[in-house]
Amino acid sequence: MAFMYNPGATTIHPDYFIYHPNDSISLLFFRVNTNELLFNTQHKDFLNKARIQIYYRLLNAEGKNELLDSTTVSYFIQRNTKQDKFVTYIPIRTEKLQKYTIEIMMMDYFRHRANQTFITFNKALQNAPQNFFIVNTKTKSPCFSNIVNSSDELKIKYERKNTDILYCKLYKKVFPMPLPPYSGKRIEPEEFLPDSTWAFAYNDSTTLTFTEEGLYFIQADTSLKDGMTLLNFGPHFPQMKKAEEMILPVRFLTSNKKYKELLAKENMKLALDDFWLNATGNIARSKELIRIFYSRIHMANVFFTSYTQGWKTDRGMIYSIFGPPPTMYKSENMERWIYGDRTNLPALQFTFEKMENPFSDNDYILHRNDNYKTIWFQAIDVWRNGRVFSIGN
Repeated sequence: MAFMYNPGATTIHPDYFIYHPNDSISLLFFRVNTNELLFNTQHKDFLNKARIQIYYRLLNAEGKNELLDSTTVSYFIQRNTKQDKFVTYIPIRTEKLQKYTIEIMMMDYFRHRANQTFITFNKALQNAPQNFFIVNTKTKSPCFSNIVNSSDELKIKYERKNTDILYCKLYKKVFPMPLPPYSGKRIEPEEFLPDSTWAFAYNDSTTLTFTEEGLYFIQADTSLKDGMTLLNFGPHFPQMKKAEEMILPVRFLTSNKKYKELLAKENMKLALDDFWLNATGNIARSKELIRIFYSRIHMANVFFTSYTQGWKTDRGMIYSIFGPPPTMYKSENMERWIYGDRTNLPALQFTFEKMENPFSDNDYILHRNDNYKTIWFQAIDVWRNGRVFSIGN
């Protein structure tokens, strides 16, 4: 499953989300960037058309992995210079009170390249995030991500009976850096209170904005623990563009003392440039090291964001330092990442356990071990000396 966290493993990168309009149907929405597709320029019947093929398998996620349904659907997409996204949905028969996993394979038919994705959803939850449908009023398109910024205007659709009020909680808590992988401290689920709570009248024309940075938790019933989470982590997220943001992940590579000295600098951009230049001693090498490090930070935000930024999570920390895992095994509640040549044991392995979290279905905790101390400090030392660390080097 390592391809899931390696964007270079495939040429197409579709987005998906599930929406439950009622108790018997779920809609699988998908979006694909047409610039990533191969358009036919020779066959007269398919001139300037791309073709995608969607295959899905619907499985019972209650530990049985029983196959419930499967379908293959094809779409021909006409080249359009004004629109670079193709968006549509597939209806799927689902039942209330069931938990599902859907395996989705999208193929660029003319290029013979595919992308595989897995989504788990629980239709037993009244406040399930999939019960909410969000549309961006500016683009008039459904939202495929729960990442928002201050300029967004959103409409929320909630298809449940007798609902005329929704509730919103705003959490402004800034979460700390993850502990190093060798830490012996036990990670406990954290309880934290909202900074503000309010109710708003709900109807199909309600338009909402989320101007403050933080975590917004929207519910139809506050007596239940589940709901829909929207995250405002600044105007550029998941990218980092400001020096004040870019200097934060450097904490992975520095001592606490050095990091505090960096933060105390008056000119944050100059401090950041000096840090990387001191590591490499060469401007060209510094640029390459910066490109690699912050591309990993960006992808960590894309893949691992939960209730906090992806780079601040355990998986984001390991991904940033060691890179995408060459081998990964994934189950419903666990991921195991393996680095190094599997024929030359012992390989380096990290195990992440999925945590129950009302704000996110993407929260995983690393099984920490003191045995990671040596390899961790080796990796950090290589980065500090201006090189990208890799297992075996």
